[in-house]
Amino acid sequence: GGGVATRGVGVPGAGVPTPIPACRVPAHAPTGVVRTRPPPSTRDVTVNALVAGVFSEPMDSATLSGVITLSASGSPIPGTVTTPSSGNAVIQANFLPAAPLAPLTSYQLQVSTRATDLNGNPPASAVQADFTTGTLTADTMAPLLTIRRPLPGDR
Repeated sequence: GGGVATRGVGVPGAGVPTPIPACRVPAHAPTGVVRTRPPPSTRDVTVNALVAGVFSEPMDSATLSGVITLSASGSPIPGTVTTPSSGNAVIQANFLPAAPLAPLTSYQLQVSTRATDLNGNPPASAVQADFTTGTLTADTMAPLLTIRRPLPGDR
């Protein structure tokens, strides 16, 4: 109700508790997806970019398998859902494609409502983020670093 709460500290010298208006505490906000990687409508995404969904609160890692899917022109892209090694409570789920993404291709990242938070609550709604890869192929070559000693007299 809209009653009045009082606190034990009164107006100095009055000896009467000071009334303060009651406040309502909002109900728990529903769990949701707060961010996708890549963000929706992104263009020129690298073909080996991180594909992920980030949740508003810790999720039960046991419920994340298959929660993220990726497709191109309606065809599912094979891959697996992985989570950072942070125990049972995770806020991010990654989709690891079985092969690098194709260049110049439109993809649909989908995060379903099948996962649950640590209290058993699913996300309020599914999320879809469309993105398009760029022209470059994946750079899978390890970097080469050459270290040369300075010659005598070099500073």
